[in-house]
Amino acid sequence: MTEQKDQITILKSLLILKKKKIKFKLLLLGKGYLRNKLEKFVNENGLKENVKFLGFQSNPFSVLKQADIFILSSLYEGSPNVLIEALFLRKKIITTDCPTGPSEILSKKIYGEFFKMRDYNQLANKIIKIIKIKKKNIPHSFFRKYDVKPICRTYRNYITKTFNF
Repeated sequence: MTEQKDQITILKSLLILKKKKIKFKLLLLGKGYLRNKLEKFVNENGLKENVKFLGFQSNPFSVLKQADIFILSSLYEGSPNVLIEALFLRKKIITTDCPTGPSEILSKKIYGEFFKMRDYNQLANKIIKIIKIKKKNIPHSFFRKYDVKPICRTYRNYITKTFNF
């Protein structure tokens, strides 16, 4: 729970959903220096019944399996593995259009909805939209690029050619 992850944008979008009387439950995973600030926002805005802070999870897979929608609100990412996990579990995905990571993983925006960073109004609209959409059928072949064997083979070939082994 840091500035990078920008969970406050998710919480602000939920205020819009609450005003529109849309039912929701948010499970927030992780730890960080902003947790107290986020919990204060939840309490002050009447979201305590809708938002649960679960803390750090060494294996978030079991929580992710329960979700209907996965939201990534990061301002920047490297390679967010959690997006691959959400895809693997065939979750509906909403993510920021941050500079690197999500667009590449989600195959140029085919497998998820994108919103502008820090735009909680747009995020709320995406949540409302995606609730109505069926899950996308993601072919198993999509995940081959994340399989460790071909990745290792690619690295081995690169090293062999580069260093003349």
